[in-house]
Amino acid sequence: MKKFNLFGNHDNVEIYIIPGGRMPERQLKRDDNPVGFDVYTRAIVSLQMDEANPLMRHTLFDFKNEPRDLPLYDVECFPNMGKFRLAPHHQITLGCGFVLIMNENLCAYIEPRGSTAGRGLIAPWASVPIDPQFRGEPVFSIYNPNPDFVWFDRHERLMQLVFRPVVIPRLAVITDTEKLFPTKRGNLSNGSSGKL
Repeated sequence: MKKFNLFGNHDNVEIYIIPGGRMPERQLKRDDNPVGFDVYTRAIVSLQMDEANPLMRHTLFDFKNEPRDLPLYDVECFPNMGKFRLAPHHQITLGCGFVLIMNENLCAYIEPRGSTAGRGLIAPWASVPIDPQFRGEPVFSIYNPNPDFVWFDRHERLMQLVFRPVVIPRLAVITDTEKLFPTKRGNLSNGSSGKL
């Protein structure tokens, strides 16, 4: 496995590229400073970890070989073309092809790129954080709400890897309900809209 450092000399994050995966990349342009690293799709996967390599998810279709164990998905695979297509109103789980090692003041998210949203695709799990203690291949889910099949290629950049700082506050229990209201936005009787 290859070992890379995403943040230069800061040593904040280490990344291991698993077989079939690729290094996420920031797509730097002349006047652009993107916050995310584009993620290259490795394979159609299940949520189970692979028995032979416990860092990666169980591969169902790697874009090269005939698919296996895909009865739950309405998906057509074309290994000779390195593609698959997802039926309308169906969802698929895809592997990112890497494992992260972060310090405890960071977490990461796999979020859709603008071009993915522009194709009308939905990423239902985009709000789920990758904890710094997690040691396995991150996955993401793509749902096709379109009326037609959507085609996907190996190493297609559907998602981006975004890092965020972690703040863990101390939760202090209170019993005095007078501290809860009134506020400028309203109180318990009219929700959070602030409208009466």
